[in-house]
Amino acid sequence: MGNKNKNPLKNLMLAKILSEIVDELKKSFSKKLHKVFLYGSYAKGEATSESDMDIFVLVNVTDVDSRKYLNKLVKVGVDISIKHNIVPMIIPENSNEFYDNIDVIPLFRNIKREGVLLYEA
Repeated sequence: MGNKNKNPLKNLMLAKILSEIVDELKKSFSKKLHKVFLYGSYAKGEATSESDMDIFVLVNVTDVDSRKYLNKLVKVGVDISIKHNIVPMIIPENSNEFYDNIDVIPLFRNIKREGVLLYEA
């Protein structure tokens, strides 16, 4: 397991990477992008060198699992991974589905409880 890093420069780099991810998601989803959350070890300040970056994306589309949207998310993830040597795990969800099941699905409860809001339309 890698060391936790509380270095301020690392935090600035993290903020830059998160900003890039949000900007790319805005380009990919345009007005359909509703909210973007950071969750998991990065949100808790417990990330190590082996941690992936967990990103949860709420979109106002019903076909969020369609190839068109999944390909966009893969491209964002790959581009960030290559550029910054960090692996973002981007999970999309329909906004209505999220709010309808926020107290039922464990991941949704976790986002509600521990997620850090990065963007809201």
